[in-house]
Amino acid sequence: MAILSRRAWCLAALATATWMTTSVTPVWAQHDLEYQVKAEYLYNFVQFVNWPDSAWPSADAPFRICVAGADPFGPILDRAVQGERVGGHPLRVERPAADANMDRCQVVFLSANETPRSPGILKAITSTSVLTIGESTDFLLAGGAIAFALDGGRVRFDVNLQSPHLKDLRVSSKLLRLARTIWRQENGS
Repeated sequence: MAILSRRAWCLAALATATWMTTSVTPVWAQHDLEYQVKAEYLYNFVQFVNWPDSAWPSADAPFRICVAGADPFGPILDRAVQGERVGGHPLRVERPAADANMDRCQVVFLSANETPRSPGILKAITSTSVLTIGESTDFLLAGGAIAFALDGGRVRFDVNLQSPHLKDLRVSSKLLRLARTIWRQENGS
């Protein structure tokens, strides 16, 4: 029952997460708020995606959220997942070098600054069970799975079901219902 309550809370948080900008909010505060919401989304995404057991080298291996390249989160993402577990695996945020092997990660996040490099980084990920998350339509076009978007002052997301990295992952229909757009074909439709 506790898992169901936790999942219900996560779903509600995903459905209501917003990022409001006002003319009186300093730019740095807007950035922090945006990435606080995105950190919560990242944590909630992993609650609604199932990974195969083969995604981990052992039953007690950590669940790795890897931030590739430039890190827009700072300590925000670390705080969002501190002390949390997914499927018995402790969550860990890692910041490997952009040319590191990302196949050991369960989630790879690429910031908007990394979008020009995303085709190469995504191609280097050979595992079909790494949830790839970025911040642009170009990221999805390069083969990424989920991309954040700012829409009417809200943080939203689009899903590319054709991403090769989703082959061995099961994405919950509850998560898909919250997506702004779902790409079901390679051309984005």
